[in-house]
Amino acid sequence: MKSNHANVIIGEMASSATIPMAQSVTIPNHIVQISPTSSAPQITTIPDNGYLWRTYPSDTLQGNVLAQAVIDAFGKGATINVGARNDAFGTALKALFAARYTKLGGKIGVNISWNPDQANFDSEMGQLVSGNPKGWVIIDFPETFQKYVASLVRTGKWDASRTFMTEALRDTSVLDPIGSPIVGLRGTAASAAGGPAGASFAAYWKKHVTGAKPYTGFEGTAVDAADVAFLAALKACSASPPKIKANLISVSGPPGVKVTYLQMASAIKLIRAGKEVDYEGVFSPVDFDKNGDIGSAVFEVWQYTGPGTIKTLKTVTFRGAG
Repeated sequence: MKSNHANVIIGEMASSATIPMAQSVTIPNHIVQISPTSSAPQITTIPDNGYLWRTYPSDTLQGNVLAQAVIDAFGKGATINVGARNDAFGTALKALFAARYTKLGGKIGVNISWNPDQANFDSEMGQLVSGNPKGWVIIDFPETFQKYVASLVRTGKWDASRTFMTEALRDTSVLDPIGSPIVGLRGTAASAAGGPAGASFAAYWKKHVTGAKPYTGFEGTAVDAADVAFLAALKACSASPPKIKANLISVSGPPGVKVTYLQMASAIKLIRAGKEVDYEGVFSPVDFDKNGDIGSAVFEVWQYTGPGTIKTLKTVTFRGAG
């Protein structure tokens, strides 16, 4: 990366790739890295000297939302079986959920993890449905869930309507091909509802972008990452990574004139005139804190109700401490 003179890297997507990329490449080579979708809590505390940022919220928040959603669905004292992929994302969120759920009065029955690359999941799915749980929490990505959902269904004990998953499965293009066995599946997800420019960008995307997969909302986190990096470089009058990182907090939050992706031309003029700007994002207001995390996030509880349809059951807003 250094030999190619990279100043900013937008990525990686998954935490399991973001973390080693940061530790082995971007941090030691003093390159700014902004992930648009990585949510693992440990990203917050990695010793990064200010080079690692993200425009997507930490799973520390999602663990709380998921635990409360399960309590609301099944009541205090309910026993839940939990399973997750064995990587930075799955293990961290599973631990966060379990800690918060038990603190709220819930009980954990089976608690297992699996290798997402293994060839067969029959044994793990048999364990996951064992006992007599009120419901399940499954933390995984679509490509792995598609491998073992048939094993879950074959047990005859699993009920999708009593199962909660996370944002990765909030995708009708993934759920529709599986069909009726997963109607009623619920989950939690960070939502673009907190983005000041979210509705505008979603409309723009759907009008002008053709041949792409259905709009997910993650497109907005990538736009926000690129925009704040550009504004930070502009304010610094330099593309050097140390100067970019030193200006990311300033351009992403107050004080300053509020600007969105639609006012980037105005933002350029303001910064060149020595004025402060406060970038208001597509996915969130951004407002980076000292750890490189966004300052607030909206989460939703969603449910898959049939082909092409996912509805929002509830939204919750969290604000960071700064």
